[in-house]
Order: sequence, then C-alpha cells, then structure tokens
Amino acid sequence: MESISRKISEVCIGDFLSSGTFSLLSRHTSVANYTNSNSQLVFVTKDPNFIAPNSIFIPYSDFEFPQSVTICADRIIVGMINILRSSAQIFHSHCAFAAASAKMFEKRLFRFVESNWDAFPQNSLMYSVFLPNAAIINNSFQSVWMEKVQSATQLLKQGKVLDGVKLLKGMGVGSTPSGDDFIAGFLYGLHFRQQVYDEANTLLMEQVLAEATGSNLISNAMLLNACNGRYFLSLMNFLEALYHDTNLQVSFQALLAHGATSGVDILSGFLFAIKHRTH
Repeated sequence: MESISRKISEVCIGDFLSSGTFSLLSRHTSVANYTNSNSQLVFVTKDPNFIAPNSIFIPYSDFEFPQSVTICADRIIVGMINILRSSAQIFHSHCAFAAASAKMFEKRLFRFVESNWDAFPQNSLMYSVFLPNAAIINNSFQSVWMEKVQSATQLLKQGKVLDGVKLLKGMGVGSTPSGDDFIAGFLYGLHFRQQVYDEANTLLMEQVLAEATGSNLISNAMLLNACNGRYFLSLMNFLEALYHDTNLQVSFQALLAHGATSGVDILSGFLFAIKHRTH
C-alpha cells in the first residue's frame, strides 16, 4: 500500500458516483443521503471521516444540505456549489495490498485488536463476535441479538456463508444496521484474501452481495462498495497504518468515529474473514 493517512481539507468527490439527479433521502448533522429513480445512492458529507466512493465532501461547517444533487459528466451541482469534475480532488477508493507483507499485516491487526479492547464499544460486534462474555446484554432484545450473532458466525465458520449472511442481514439499528456493517467488513476481508492469497472469491462475494441486498438503500450502497473492493477513507487509512506500522492511534480514532459502532462493526467483519479462512 503506497500512501498513508490521506488528509482531505478541500472539496472532494468519490470515484464511484452515478450520474443523474438525486433527491434527498435522509439528513443528519454531517451527512445527507440522496437517491435517484434507480435506487442508486450518493451522499454529501461535511465530515472527512465519511469520505467514500459515492460521497461528495463539502468542508464547510455552515453548509446547508440541499433538497437535491445533480451529477453530470463535467460537473456536480450541490445546492449553490458548482463543482467542476476536471479540477476537483478525487478520492481514489481502491487499495492495493502487498502479498509479501500480508502475514505481517495480519499479525499487526490481531495484536492491535488484542491490545485495544477497552477502546471498542461494548455494544459493538467486536465484543459480540470475539468476546461475547464481555458484551453488554441489558434486555431481551440484546439477548436475542447475541444468539443470532453467535448462530450466524458459527454458520460462517462452517463455510455456510450465505446462511450466515441471511441471519445477519438487517440486524440492528441505525442508518446501516450492525449486521449489514459486519457483512460489508466480511466482503472487504474476502477482497483482501483474494488479492494477497489469490483466492477465487469473486463469485462468493457476488453471492453474498445478492443475499445481503435489501430495502435499505444506504446499506445496499455500502455493500456494493465492499463487494467491489472500494474502501471508505477512515478504513483505508487504518489499514494503511497497519501495513506501515505507523500513525495507528490517529487512524484508529477516526475509524471509531465512523458512526456509533459502524466503523468497528465493519472492522469486526474484516477481522472475522481473515481469522476464519474455511472456504
């Protein structure tokens, strides 16, 4: 992996933006999601942690999200902002993993997780999957959730991938439920394994994507990016930091800040795919 810890402070557009007119789907403090008639999704964000293949980053704290976004071949119109694509900064979302360093990377990843348990939210899948006895279970919903997670990961370990994915699909709350986040991380892990170990995972990744795709357009876009090996900025920076063994805590904190638990849940799926190479 060549570059490390990209810092983006100007208008930046992702490298996987569909063309057309997109209408507002949902709006939050720092992110607004937009969709078109083909159920394709793009989003506008004021937070660099969320920069992704299908994002438009506007680094102005007082920027107000408009009702629509228009993406043309030569320009992108976001409210009163007219972005010329020929001069805009592009976020390149592909990662090239070096096979020769893969084993060392995995050791650093496992060691980092073991050394930073206290930093992971106890209601995240990092605990539910890898340290279930320490996970927070305060009510019947969380108890049922834990049982489903354990059943799903057991199926994944047995190589019954699509059955496991079916259980995880849509599980949890939030714009992207934790189960969908985990599946996205699992897809990223399969992509990593295909790159560094020459595993033929393309068909499996496509099958996982088909099984996991549902009615949540935000999850669907995230899963499609993961299946295509297109990374979001904070995950890319963290993985690069592991490869280079530098700037780890800074990039880790940025990944932790990616949603309530989304960044950690995606990392959990990535870690699981690497630890359990049974298919």
